[in-house]
Amino acid sequence: MLVGFVLQVVSSVADASKIVMQSILMSGTCKLDAPTTVLFMAPACLFAMAIPFLVLEAPRCSEIMTQLPLFLPMILFSCILAFSLNIVVGQTIKQLSPVGYQMVCIVKNISIIVSSSLFLGESLSAQQVVGMTVALSGVTLYSSYKRNLDCFDDGHLLQGFLRVAKRLFGVAQKAS
Repeated sequence: MLVGFVLQVVSSVADASKIVMQSILMSGTCKLDAPTTVLFMAPACLFAMAIPFLVLEAPRCSEIMTQLPLFLPMILFSCILAFSLNIVVGQTIKQLSPVGYQMVCIVKNISIIVSSSLFLGESLSAQQVVGMTVALSGVTLYSSYKRNLDCFDDGHLLQGFLRVAKRLFGVAQKAS
């Protein structure tokens, strides 16, 4: 269980670092476009993935090489899809910001979990439901904050959210 937790933390830190690096490359003085950013990031990602691959799969390299011709078309198609996905991710980060992209990813992951639970008939534990509720609440609060920055001028978050609620409920009352 500890190994899984450590792997998840390392994966999250690596992904966040990649997203921040992409954002830096596409803004500031560099202002690269999404394909150029992917081209720039690809060697670093390959290096980061090659080391664990060599450590974990080195004993099976001969088996992998003998199976390679059989699976090469599938591998090439997968590479094309991965490249396309990286272009879309880069463009999304450029349009939204790294934090906005992460918020979209949180909602996407929760949607996948809930829909797969519904379609496959799997049950969700109370811990999963609470975790997803907290995550969606965080996304909602962040979105409310970004859409109503004028309510947070004094620097107090709680008072700012109260102003947002008054604004929302005031609009709802006027509409009815």
